[in-house]
Amino acid sequence: MRRMAPEPRMNPPTEAPPNGQKEKMVIGSACVAVFMATLDTSIVNVSLPEISRSFHMDTVGAVGIIQYYQLFLAATMLVCGKVADQFRLKSLFIGGFGLFTLSSILCAAAPTAAWLVVGRSIQGIGGSLLTITSYTLVPKHVPRENRGKSYGWITTSAAFGLTIGAPLGGFLTGSLSWPWIFWINIPIGLAAMFFAGTCLPSEPGQRGSLRSSARLDLWGAALSFLSVWFFLYAIGPGRKNGFFSLSVFFTLLAAGTLFVWFVLRLKKVPHPIVDPQLLRVAPFILSVTSAVSAFLFLAGSNFLYPFFLELVKKLSPAQSGLTLTVYSVVYMCISPLAGRLADTIGPVRTCRIGMSSASLACLFFVLTVPQAGIWPVFVFLAWLAASFGFFIAPNNHLLLSQAQEGNQGSAAGLYGLLTRLGMLMGVGVMEALFSSIAGRQSDVLPALSAAPPAVLHGFQAVGIGGILLCAFSAFLMFRIPAST
Repeated sequence: MRRMAPEPRMNPPTEAPPNGQKEKMVIGSACVAVFMATLDTSIVNVSLPEISRSFHMDTVGAVGIIQYYQLFLAATMLVCGKVADQFRLKSLFIGGFGLFTLSSILCAAAPTAAWLVVGRSIQGIGGSLLTITSYTLVPKHVPRENRGKSYGWITTSAAFGLTIGAPLGGFLTGSLSWPWIFWINIPIGLAAMFFAGTCLPSEPGQRGSLRSSARLDLWGAALSFLSVWFFLYAIGPGRKNGFFSLSVFFTLLAAGTLFVWFVLRLKKVPHPIVDPQLLRVAPFILSVTSAVSAFLFLAGSNFLYPFFLELVKKLSPAQSGLTLTVYSVVYMCISPLAGRLADTIGPVRTCRIGMSSASLACLFFVLTVPQAGIWPVFVFLAWLAASFGFFIAPNNHLLLSQAQEGNQGSAAGLYGLLTRLGMLMGVGVMEALFSSIAGRQSDVLPALSAAPPAVLHGFQAVGIGGILLCAFSAFLMFRIPAST
């Protein structure tokens, strides 16, 4: 009997690692996942000319390589969120890596342009699954008092993926060939799958059986996918041809009809894609709306600011790209600190600081647009990056904390979808705001016919729009109790 006594004391460490070690495993795995998903949103852009020459594609076909990834990434988020609530999270997380890795092989070995588009579409689904499960892992395995720090590191990894994508894609395409922008995902994906399979804690219970699939509302999944698909598909032609053109009108009408059908179905099925109860949680709705408003401005300003640097500050494209890295560097430094602050004073207070500061940063931009010199540019970029650093990670912590157990995947999916829609709409809104003041002759923004003062007024209008959107986002945060 004495020989059996030491065994129970030795087993637990191998089955359940210490809490600190478990948290590091979860955060590390989630960081790799969002890094891969965001990397492939930007790494392909710089390689498009070489891909176009390889397949003898026109510009419309080349843009489709990017668009289909974004379409499937956004349109499957609600479905992936619901699936994350229904099945074993660890298995889905590993499956996301597997799907992303397999699709990367399909892209790298694509014999035709159509094959590449199919591979990118599948890659978008894998990216959606990785993104949703990464954010859902945190409330599942990390204590509440450490979740802000966790989201800070995850958002930093996402920003790093977006930042390094263009230079890495250019290096791989220039020194090797364009398929290597996809081949590079293979060793990372396989290593991440092995690490997640051996190191992530398993979940108890019977979730993940084949019977769970019977609880997934397939009609609701199809309606959510198609409504988002038609809406996103209409955005591109709408910005170019006008949202009142016949083709765009009918596409948006189809999207609206499918969306209404989807919403009506939520109340009629026992296990809808989005739990209606989640939509009745006031802090969650305010948090999501605040994020949509903030991302609407951020995406629009990110689209227009390179033109400001080249048209007003007279920088070269290379100089503009180098200048814009200030935002990424400051954001990546601030996000982990903001996450820790959210754990200390609460996510609501941290978000209030972030969006109030962003409003002041936009005011600074409006006042300094006419000034000569480059120093106001650096101040604004650093100020805005710090402000959003204090908002995005704490807001992720806030909204997922409002979802009950079993609804956190759906909450992450809804948040991801709405913020991406906000970003897509933001580009059109901000570009339209600029053009209404500055004026232009063609679809190409650099081909401006307006006098320089009108151009300056156009960028100032964008800054004023930023003040209003960020102030509205801050106002919504002040509507949420600080103790939430």
